[in-house]
Amino acid sequence: MASPKRVDAWSRIAETDFESVFHLLLGRLVHAIARLDFNVGLQLSYWGHEEDPSTRVLLETVTTQRWCCP
Repeated sequence: MASPKRVDAWSRIAETDFESVFHLLLGRLVHAIARLDFNVGLQLSYWGHEEDPSTRVLLETVTTQRWCCP
């Protein structure tokens, strides 16, 4: 949980500068996703060998398809 000083600082920044708050929250989101990705990787490493076919399927890179512009 955030300290009261930090919450106070965020509320003062939010009143004056939306862009700073947006980037602060975006950074927190990216950090949370990175931690999730790291922990999922640790679990995959623990439960399965990387040469195992079922684990290889989970580790394959997936990219999104462009749908609007060629």
